[in-house]
Amino acid sequence: MHHHPFVPLRLGLQHTHWQQLFFANTGLVILDTAPVNIGNNVLIGPQVGIYAAYHPLDVATRIAGYEAAKPVTICDDVWIGGHVSILPGVTIGRGAVIGAGSVVTHSIPPGVVAAGNPCRIIKKPASAHNTGSRKTNNMHIKTARYSFFNQAPVNSSTLYFQAVKP
Repeated sequence: MHHHPFVPLRLGLQHTHWQQLFFANTGLVILDTAPVNIGNNVLIGPQVGIYAAYHPLDVATRIAGYEAAKPVTICDDVWIGGHVSILPGVTIGRGAVIGAGSVVTHSIPPGVVAAGNPCRIIKKPASAHNTGSRKTNNMHIKTARYSFFNQAPVNSSTLYFQAVKP
């Protein structure tokens, strides 16, 4: 008997866990055939995909319906921009920011700004816990209030920003 390192595909598993407070915009997709852990104060932009599942590269094994999975962890205080894909086995460290459109193929350390395909570190921010208002490129950005989910289903709420000249 030939042993495959993959398990047969099973649907309907629920392995997503989140802390008390997180925000998800519209279109969040989570494939959680392995644990997906989302920390406190996590902001997730629109059309984000979090994928714990993956398929074997071998055609015969894939056609036979085998699948594998690796856990995904998003630590506290992370901001994930819109249209980001987070692949199996990734951990995103506390306070990290992931730029819109990124494909996160490997773990990202705490407190950095990372973006691209594949996602890579762009810079370390001055403070991993900036709140309220700040100056960016001669624009004053004032964040609006937003609601976090408290063990509630994901819906189409939106986070808004107001940009004004200083």
